[in-house]
Order: sequence, then structure tokens, then C-alpha cells
Amino acid sequence: MRKSLLCAALLGLSASSASAQSTLDNNMRGSDTLFDVMNQAGVGILRQLEAAGTITPGEIVYSGTGSGNGETDLEANFQEFAPMSRFLDAAACANTMGPDPGCWVIGLDGIAIASDNTEDTTCDVLRYSGIIDVTADLNGDGTTEADYSITNWKDVLRIIYGGQQAPVAASICGSSFPAPTTGKDCNTDVRRTLVNTWANMFDGACTDSECAAGLKHAWRRDDASGTTAYFLEALSLPLITATPFCNGTDAGTATNLTTADADPIRRTCDANEQICTGVGAQANTNGLVLPIKVPACTVGGAAGDPYFANTTSCTATTFSAGPFIDVQVTIIPAPTTCPNGAPLIAGTCKTPKREGTGTGSNNANCMSHAGQDPPGTPSPATFDARVYNLTPRNSTGTAVNNACVTAMKTSPWYRMHATRANTGGNVTCRENDATDQIGCLVNASPCTIGFAGAEAVGDAVTPDPLPTRKGLGIRSDNGTVNTFPTNAEIASSNCSTRYTLSRNLYMCTIDDFLNTGSQASVGSGKFLESQTEIKNFFLTNQAGLETAVGASGFVLNPIWPPQFIGCP
Repeated sequence: MRKSLLCAALLGLSASSASAQSTLDNNMRGSDTLFDVMNQAGVGILRQLEAAGTITPGEIVYSGTGSGNGETDLEANFQEFAPMSRFLDAAACANTMGPDPGCWVIGLDGIAIASDNTEDTTCDVLRYSGIIDVTADLNGDGTTEADYSITNWKDVLRIIYGGQQAPVAASICGSSFPAPTTGKDCNTDVRRTLVNTWANMFDGACTDSECAAGLKHAWRRDDASGTTAYFLEALSLPLITATPFCNGTDAGTATNLTTADADPIRRTCDANEQICTGVGAQANTNGLVLPIKVPACTVGGAAGDPYFANTTSCTATTFSAGPFIDVQVTIIPAPTTCPNGAPLIAGTCKTPKREGTGTGSNNANCMSHAGQDPPGTPSPATFDARVYNLTPRNSTGTAVNNACVTAMKTSPWYRMHATRANTGGNVTCRENDATDQIGCLVNASPCTIGFAGAEAVGDAVTPDPLPTRKGLGIRSDNGTVNTFPTNAEIASSNCSTRYTLSRNLYMCTIDDFLNTGSQASVGSGKFLESQTEIKNFFLTNQAGLETAVGASGFVLNPIWPPQFIGCP
């Protein structure tokens, strides 16, 4: 499989990932959680300003991509403020461009631990007590570990996502979270026992025949996300720079994805999973924990499509003659074999296509699936045709070459269910931000969980909560159990009623328009002018901000005007 991954990349493009924009343009970056607050049709901040004629469409584009990327652009003086789901970090606070870096609190949110709502209602609350009964040497090291005692709600998530078994105290209302622990081990008998039985993760008499094989995947936000930073802090896991997640980083390279799919617990790729990245002895598997990183990219000055318009599955076929296109290999020097291990014929390799007549027929812009093996595949029993999905192609079979592909090739798992859902799933997933995509993926792939902002389980456009997905319950600091919270629970200052994973949502700045650098040159000054209008909006238009925040399932900060919190 490693060879196939490499060949697929050679037939397409090499790629690398970067967190900073390379040039100053009209693209504003920041929290994916706040993507809809900025962009939602009719009610987002930008859409309200455009409707009022205050700014012209296209003068400023909000692409999200994560709080860390917005913060990076603040430090590079590429933008004056950034929507963020966490506070400025120490490096940003130490930046000397402005005298008072800090953030305005514009709203409140709760991080959801999302799950498919078809799972049994006895499996609604994360386990916070009891014993995990370890009965076998599941990691093959020759010993069977001792049983594990769960002390509070954090333990299940700490073990699943971070391989951390050292217990930590539950946070006390109004105090800081306990310090991060060390000792990451993602291949323990305890972790394997926990995730191999669905009921082990939940409080009470959880029973669910649909999930008899245990947890399929645990989706996570990307490394730059403010949601990720808060999740790690709340669970007392190490900082993202210490690679705290069991899968590794949120991206690999175009020819080697193992640094982002390093979870030792492997899950056989479901026939309807459209990305399958295990290599070598782990071929035909994906890891338990997987990062979801939807790229925001521009192509020819316009927003690019991270799903490459391939809204259709390739024609079903088995190992035999079937619907394929001969694609000319233009890489120099040419590889000696095609992605399926077969030799090139007259300088060409076969790639799957859509078959039929009429619009869209004879078209290689499609998503392959297991069993879509071209004729001449030397080892069909071990070849997985989903390797073709790692190189998006246009209708003629030519590899697509744009910024979206560059980002996708290093972190492809967001396309797992772009055109096909697992058995029991009832949606396909092509959302433009990672928060909504994780909410969709738990729906497309039952027996999975994922952490993301509250919007993942519903908002004003997709009613809260969506009937097909749910936020799992968490035991609160004072011992009561909160199912996924109401707005009142997110905003509550009362320890007995507040949702445990509540957090602030911010607009952050370093110099607050005191040092705008070259921003005034973008769009004849319209980019900078548009930022001024956005700031005026969120500081003075209470009704408009409440509409934008509320429509995305968040709570407007009850303190008006929004208070500014300076760096410590």
C-alpha cells in the first residue's frame, strides 16, 4: 500500500502544508467554529454588512481554517483582528506591535462530543465511574494489564484521544484546569479494551447491537483549531506542540501520511469509507483517531472546492474489464508502475471513471471504492482502489493541480464519506468547515464520536439538535449530569447548572488598527476598510450580532457592549 500511495502521488502532485499565508490578500482567517457567524447566508456578519451596502461582496473573504492560523496572520500583520475560539497565546500576547493585545468576548459556546443519534438512548452519557475489566493481552506484549478505575468524565476521552491513563481531578468551578500529564501510550490493553466494547465508554446499562465491534473512529479537529486547544486544556492533555493525540499530527506529506495516521489501534476500512490510508502491515485500515482538516483554498482568485466537484461515485466494478480511462503519465522521470502495481502501457495508467450515457458519463472526476481494480492489477486481493481518491482528477483523468489538492493530499480524511455513507448512516458529507463536517461524519459513520463546537450537532439552519445526531452527556463539576446543553447552561455562571465544556468566543487583536502595515494596499484599501466595518458591527450592533451568533447555535455574551480582556 505504501508503494501505491507513492505512485498515486507521483501521478498527481507533491504537496506540503503550511500554517501561514504566503502573501497578503483579502482573505481573513480565524476560527472554523465561527465560520457561520461570519458567513452564514442572510445572517452572518459579512452577509448582513453586504445586505446593508456597508461593504461590497468580495472585498473581504472569511475562510476560517482555525484560530491558530488567524493568530498567525495577526502576528504577520496580515489582518487587524481574528475571530477565535480561544484566547491569544503567550507569543501573541508578547507581540510588541500594539500596546494592549487582547480579545473581545462576543459569545459563548459549548464543545460537543458528537455521536450518531441512532445509537441506543442508554448510551448517551460518557462514563464517569466504575471499572474497565481488562481480561486479555490485547497489545501482544506478553502481559495483561490490571483493571482500570474510572474516576471522572475526563478519563474516557483522555484515554481514547490521548492515550493518557494517569487520573486527573475534575475541574472545580471557577478554577483553572489541572496541569497536563505525560506518559502517552496509545497501545495499552486498557485503551484497546475501552474502545473495543461500545458500552465501556458510557454510564449505566448501555447496550447497542449496532456497535457490537466497539468504537469505529474518534474524529478530532485540526492542530491550529482553538477548539483543539481548549479541548486539550480541559482534559489536561499536553499542548499541541507535544503531539498529544494518538493519531499524531493533523497532516502528513503528499507521499507519506503515517505521521497523521499513527494510531496503533487500527480499524478495517469499511467498504463505504472512501479514504483508506494504512500502509504495509496496516494496509486496508485507518486509525481509530483521525484528524478532520477541511482546507480553505483559493483557485484563480475565487474560493476553491475542497471536494473537487466529484459528487458521484465511480461506476461499480470488480476485478475484470470495466470502466476505466487511460491516463498519460507526465511525471519525469516516469514511475515504473501504476498505482495498482501494473506496468505502464504506452506511458499510460488506467484510472476509474463514471460510466453510462449523457451528462457526466465517461468522466474520471469521481470517488473510487474498494474493488474498483483496473485490469492487470497484479495482486487484487491486497490492492485497495481507494488509493485513486488521493489524487483528484478532472473529467479526462488529468490530475487536478491547485491549492485545494495541495492541502487535501496531506490530510485527506475529511473526504471519508464525500459520496457514500456507512451502513446505518444516512448522509454524505461535504461541509466547508471542520465543525460541521465532524457533525456530519458521526451521522454518516455510526459508532463514531467527534469533538467540535456546538454547531456540530445543530444550529438555526440545521435545527438544534439535529434529529440524526446528538451531543453526549457529561457529568458536571458538582456531580449532576448535563446532557448536551441548552443556551442557559452554556451561559450560566452557576457551577451547579453550567455545562462543563463551556467556553468564550472572541474577536482578538494585537494592535487594534494602530499599525496596519501594507493592508491598506489590498483592494485599494477596501480590505482594511471592511475590517473597520466588521469591528464597528460587533461592538455596536447588538441585535445584528445576536442574530449572527444565535443562528449558529451559540449564545450572545450577556455583557453588552462586549468586554475587552487584555493579555495578562
